Amino acid sequence: MSQILKRFYAGDSVYEVLYTNIRIQPDDGYEVQRLKRAIRKAVSRQLKARRYVIELLIRENFDSSAWYCTLTFYEDKLPPDKVKANARFAYFLKVLRKMGYSEIRYIKVLEHKHGDARYHYHTVMSGVPRYAIQKVWRNIYGKNVEISHLDLKRVSELAKYLAKEVSDAVGRHNYSRSRAPNGLREPERTFEIVDDNYRLSLPPKAELIEQQVLAANAFGQSEFLFFRTPEKCRSARASAKGN
Repeated sequence: MSQILKRFYAGDSVYEVLYTNIRIQPDDGYEVQRLKRAIRKAVSRQLKARRYVIELLIRENFDSSAWYCTLTFYEDKLPPDKVKANARFAYFLKVLRKMGYSEIRYIKVLEHKHGDARYHYHTVMSGVPRYAIQKVWRNIYGKNVEISHLDLKRVSELAKYLAKEVSDAVGRHNYSRSRAPNGLREPERTFEIVDDNYRLSLPPKAELIEQQVLAANAFGQSEFLFFRTPEKCRSARASAKGN
């Protein structure tokens, strides 16, 4: 039986998902089908997990010159709902663009389900200086603006934090990102059929981010490996394929 290997290349990181190429047959009994579907479901959940989608987008599109911002509202500017909150963020971007910052790129998360349940934003941004973000947001919406350079050593921790709130609607993301002409790049993806004996392993000099077996039973297993390389992904690709 073969396996499927999916790789995602994002900045200096490589994210690999390996799983048994399972086929459900018409004559499979209920228990056999249940076990086979368990492998498939584990893979599907992992590939769609917000935390990893966000982390890959950050690693692919931003470096240490980008800003991580927490933006909160004055009491009298506090939006009553998500639609109004997003409209206010769009206006914030519009003002920045009118100031000449036409290449702003971002990924943002709107939260309101913890603490005092006030709407506020967490965002990673580039293409605009710190003082402009502070000036515009404070002039329009609120003085509480926290800004720091993106810490590349803590991207996994940040992505986990940004994905902590469940979306209000089933099938909807709790994050959004800049679109064309300043849209974020998707991580490069590859798909490969590999031998049943193939195993995920950390390349030499790579830094482990996370590794985990997602599911395993008599009909197969699924697992993932996430790592950073000393160099950019062009070298990482050659190293990963050499395993």
